[in-house]
Amino acid sequence: VGERHARYQQLGSVISIGQDLARLTRMPGLRTMLRMMRRPAQAAGLGALQHFLESGFDTFGELARQRGAVERFLETVHERESHLMQIMFEAPSVACETELTRTLGQAR
Repeated sequence: VGERHARYQQLGSVISIGQDLARLTRMPGLRTMLRMMRRPAQAAGLGALQHFLESGFDTFGELARQRGAVERFLETVHERESHLMQIMFEAPSVACETELTRTLGQAR
């Protein structure tokens, strides 16, 4: 939490993964392969994780089919996270808590 460089590096990784995921959701057969993992995941006690992965993949796939939607989503993530990190590292903790509460309230 306290390493600014590491937090920005993490944010860069999240954005990069989001861009890759947008491309991967358009790959033929990948959704089928993900679905094929249901039974093994359930047998291993990981059914809830599998459901989360499939739901996330489908949701991101729908987003990727809308022109510019992934870019807007990732830009929103980048802006909000950068803003929160700036406050976290430069402002009193109460300011960070207030901003985090406000941001989470927007997501509802």
